[in-house]
Amino acid sequence: MPSFLPWTSWELYKVHNRELNSALLVEAVWLLDIDAEKFRDPMTRLRYPQVIQPTISVRVSSVAEELLLSTVSELGALVLPADPGPAPLVIDGTSYEIAAGEGFAFVRYHLTDSPPERWLPLHDWASRWIAGNRSNAVPCP
Repeated sequence: MPSFLPWTSWELYKVHNRELNSALLVEAVWLLDIDAEKFRDPMTRLRYPQVIQPTISVRVSSVAEELLLSTVSELGALVLPADPGPAPLVIDGTSYEIAAGEGFAFVRYHLTDSPPERWLPLHDWASRWIAGNRSNAVPCP
């Protein structure tokens, strides 16, 4: 995420439980603006403990299993080389990390808003997924 906005991550997974057979979306947000305020000036900093824990908001929501299945299907349809090739120099901006798989068979990609050309399909997919799925979640009790 941009360095001046709260950092957000989502984890979408299927719950393997005999009693609960659904998909969950976990949204974790580092409320960077709240934490930055604690360092505004030396006097403000003195009001807080010596070790400051990050302010993180976590929301767990149930989502339709179709969202999980379509996400896995869309990711599986992407054709990407394992080697990203030349990457542009990036100083600031949005950052994405996409991990897929389970157990000992998984892959993790990290890219920025200026992705290597070979990974442009993954960047475009991530942008569309985030824009389209932020509102699909129903908070869990």
